[in-house]
Amino acid sequence: MKKMKFEDHFREKDIPKAKNEFSCMADLAMLINSNAQSGNFDKALERGEDLIKSLERFVHLNERKQADDSYQALIDDLVKRGIKAETVRMHFEEKAI
Repeated sequence: MKKMKFEDHFREKDIPKAKNEFSCMADLAMLINSNAQSGNFDKALERGEDLIKSLERFVHLNERKQADDSYQALIDDLVKRGIKAETVRMHFEEKAI
């Protein structure tokens, strides 16, 4: 099985959070299985709901990286066209306020 390269999917500052969510998802998957095997279907369902919440947080962290990558690609493209990166960043920061 291929090991995930977290730096390809998450911002550097989000990697610890992403690794934590990843670990939680693995634990929850095992708990779903063990609860279902034991006939504790309500508990398995609760862990399934927890798994979905954790996966949603994981996806959100990934979306932040994708947005940053898109923003950086736009800046790189504009710089290639002769626009200073500082000008682009200043414009986007003004829009964010």
